[in-house]
Amino acid sequence: MRVLTRSLAMVVSLLWLVTVPFQQTWAQTPLSEPGAPSVTWNHSADAVILELRTETGMIAGDDNATVIRVFGDGAVEAYLPIYLKRAGTWRMQISDEELRSLVDDAVRFRIFDMRQSDLAEAVHQASRGKAATSDLVVQVSDPDITELSVRLQLEIANGVVPLEQTIRILDLQRSAREYPEVEGLDELAAFARRIDAFSQSSNMARISQ
Repeated sequence: MRVLTRSLAMVVSLLWLVTVPFQQTWAQTPLSEPGAPSVTWNHSADAVILELRTETGMIAGDDNATVIRVFGDGAVEAYLPIYLKRAGTWRMQISDEELRSLVDDAVRFRIFDMRQSDLAEAVHQASRGKAATSDLVVQVSDPDITELSVRLQLEIANGVVPLEQTIRILDLQRSAREYPEVEGLDELAAFARRIDAFSQSSNMARISQ
């Protein structure tokens, strides 16, 4: 019962939602160290292991989000909404080494240790502190919304267990620039930028409009 209570206490509902199936104290141990748990992924071609969704607040309607998905076999698919010059669905293939590097970065940046509610509160406090010491207050009426989902696996003695995280946050890139003191925000923004860069790659081939 105590284990169940602790698990339920980790769930944050409403706008700020983080899904973490168990406590990831292992994330502080570099994967290169002897005895460190190994993080892997579902190598299936239909398994989405990374997904970055960026909704543009200034654009009304349903088609207002860029969506980039990385699949377990190394395929990368990007959907660019209709208002962008390169609108449509694009696809490319990355190497096993690059895919492994992406997975390692998710661990190195401690994505699985992050708590969305903590990030939101820290950004709120940092913005209040900045407003109190400055005459210039920048307000964004229609901020972008970034949603990052990471779906990996942790190897254990008896097999593998799901290792999943979803973080949805307002104005990630701007907040990372303005509030560098917020722990974890810069790493989250850097990881999101790395995934987003696929959408601009010259290796992308359009598969539909």
